[in-house]
Amino acid sequence: RVSRMASEPVCLVQALCLLPDDLHNHVLETLNSEEKRVVRCVSRRARKLVNRLVTDLRLNSEAIDYLSQPWQKPLHSRFGSLQSITLADGQEAGGQDGFLQVVGDIELEAVFNQQMPTVRHLSLKRTAFLSPAGTTHMLHIFPNLASLAASRWVTASSLLDVTRATSITHLDLGDAEVDILGVDNCALSVVARCVQLKSLSLQRCVAMTDAGLATLMASLPNLTTLNISATRVNGSGLAATPHPALTTLDACGCPGLGDSQLPGIAAALPRLATLRVAACSVTNAGLVAAAPHLSKLTELDLGPQFEVSDAGLRALAASAASLNTLTLGNFNVSAVGAAAAAAASVPGRPRGLPALRQLKFGGAFANRGLRHVVPLGPQLARVQAWGFETVVDTTVAALARQTSLEVVELSGGYTLTCAGLRGLAVLPRLHTLLLSGCPLIQEVDAARLVAASPALRLVELRKSSHDTGKGVAISRCHPLVMEAAAELAAAAAAAGVAEAGAVAAAAGGLVAVFAQEP
Repeated sequence: RVSRMASEPVCLVQALCLLPDDLHNHVLETLNSEEKRVVRCVSRRARKLVNRLVTDLRLNSEAIDYLSQPWQKPLHSRFGSLQSITLADGQEAGGQDGFLQVVGDIELEAVFNQQMPTVRHLSLKRTAFLSPAGTTHMLHIFPNLASLAASRWVTASSLLDVTRATSITHLDLGDAEVDILGVDNCALSVVARCVQLKSLSLQRCVAMTDAGLATLMASLPNLTTLNISATRVNGSGLAATPHPALTTLDACGCPGLGDSQLPGIAAALPRLATLRVAACSVTNAGLVAAAPHLSKLTELDLGPQFEVSDAGLRALAASAASLNTLTLGNFNVSAVGAAAAAAASVPGRPRGLPALRQLKFGGAFANRGLRHVVPLGPQLARVQAWGFETVVDTTVAALARQTSLEVVELSGGYTLTCAGLRGLAVLPRLHTLLLSGCPLIQEVDAARLVAASPALRLVELRKSSHDTGKGVAISRCHPLVMEAAAELAAAAAAAGVAEAGAVAAAAGGLVAVFAQEP
C-alpha cells in the first residue's frame, strides 16, 4: 500500500491511476501484447490508455459481429491511433464441423461508420464475400489509405473503385497460398489507371499474360517494386519497354523465364537493385549475358537449384560490384575459374565480391571448388549453408578461411563432425554459430568451441531445421564452457603459452582439448 497522506491509504492500482497519461504511455510502451491485454482489465482508464496506443488491429468475422451491436462504442472512438487493419472471415468453434462466418457489408457499415484518417494499411485478403459496394465503403472510410491488400476473389469490376483512391501507392492483388484467377489482362488494364502506384504484387495471378503485363508496365512510371512470382509469364512483357524506376523484381517460380528473357529484362531495368529468379529456367549462360546490365544489383536470389560455374562467378565479379546478398544452390568452380573471377574484378577495388555481406547456399548437391572461391570478399559477415551434401567438414574448412565472418548458420549437416567444426575457432570476428540438424555435434563440443574461440559468444543447437523453437544455447557463462576454458588454460600452460585466451597462440592447447572428444 502507498498513500498520498498518512490518513488516506490507497491500493497500488489506485496509486497508478493517479499518474499522468504521458507517464502511463511510457510504461505501456515497454510491455508486449500479452501484458497490455492484462493491463486493459485493470480499469476503464487503463483500457482507454492501452487502446490509444494500438496501431495494428486484426478483426475476424466474430469480432466484427460483436462490434456491430448497437450498444458498442464506435471503433474510431476506441482506437484513435490505428494505422493498420486486417479483416478476415472466421469459422465457428467446432473445428471442421463448424459453419463459416463471413465479413458482410452490413456488419462493416455498422462498425466502420465514420472516417478514420490515421489508417494507412488495409488487408481484405481473407474476406470472401465482401461485395464491391463494401469495398467502396471501406475506401471511403479510410481516405488516406496508402497500402491495400485486395481480396483473393478480386475482379476487374471490383478494382474500379480502387483506381479512384489516389492515395494508394502499394497494391497487393496476389497471394502466397492459392492461385488468383480473377486478375487477368482486363483487370490489369484497370490497375493501369493507378499511375501513382509504387509497389504492386501479382503473386500467383495465373490468368494474366505477358501482353497484359507489358500494357500495365507502360502505364506505371512510378513503380519501384513488382512481384510476379509463381505466374505463367516469361518476362517478355517487362523487356518490351524500359522501366527506369523499377528497383525490385521478384520472379521466383516462373518456369517460362529463362536465359533468352533475362538479358532483355536486365537491360530494360537499368536501376534494378534486387532480383529474385529462384525456381526459374535461368542458367549460367543467362547470368553471363545479363551481368553487364546488373551494375547496380545489391541482392540476387538464384535459388537452391542453381549451380554457379566459373563463367557465372566471373560475370558476377566483373559486373556486380555492389552485390550485398547472394543466394544460390552450390558452387562448381575450378581453381582456374576462381583465379579468373578474381582477375575479372574491376581494377582499383578488392578482388572477388567486395560489397558482399551475406551468402546463402546449399541444397541437394555437393559443392565443388568452394575452397578456391573463399575468401569471397573483405566484408562477408554472414553465411547460411544447408543440405546434407553441403554442410560437411570440407565446407566448414573452406569457410574458416573467411576471416571476416561474424555469424554462421549450418543446417542439415548430418555428417558434420566436431573435427570439422573446430576450424571455425580461428575466426577472429565470429560471435554467433547456429547449428540445426547436426546430430554428431553435442553440447560439450559446442562448449569447447566457445571456450577456444576469441570472439564466439553463442552457439545454438537445434534438432532440425524445422524446429522453430529455441534450441540449446551455449554461451560463455555456460558451466560446460567454464570447464572447457579451464582445460584449455591448463593445456596452454603445459605448452608454455602465456596468453591462454588467444586461440592462435594456444593451438597446442586447442588440439589437446578437442582430442578428448569421444
